Amino acid sequence: MTSVSYTHGSSSVGRALFHMCFVPKYRRKVFRHEQIKRLCEESFKQTAHLYGMQIEELAFNIDHVHLKIRISHTLSLADAARLLKGRAARIIFLHASWGRKYYFWGGHFWGAQYFYDSVGANEETITRYIRNQAQ
Repeated sequence: MTSVSYTHGSSSVGRALFHMCFVPKYRRKVFRHEQIKRLCEESFKQTAHLYGMQIEELAFNIDHVHLKIRISHTLSLADAARLLKGRAARIIFLHASWGRKYYFWGGHFWGAQYFYDSVGANEETITRYIRNQAQ
């Protein structure tokens, strides 16, 4: 059994650890392109660092991405999703502009929806699930 680490704020103690899944608009199979996958991963890591989040697991399937992420107690889950998806879309469109023309002529990279689940007693199961996505 793993030990649980908590985040301490000035008036709070807790753990905000989530399994999240983001899907590109129209569920396009864009992550089969290494450039887009790399840009997305780099953007997620930069954004997490800037906003006090920690990505513990990250895995891509050809049409979606899974994260196990610890968010700051100062961020809502919706804000974390907005920041991660928004910054990644901007970076991808900036450095892989061919993707906008070929896949996303409407100007949006991500679908509006996202999946999330809090990670509790099933943390090891979720970690295994995310790691097996790339296989």
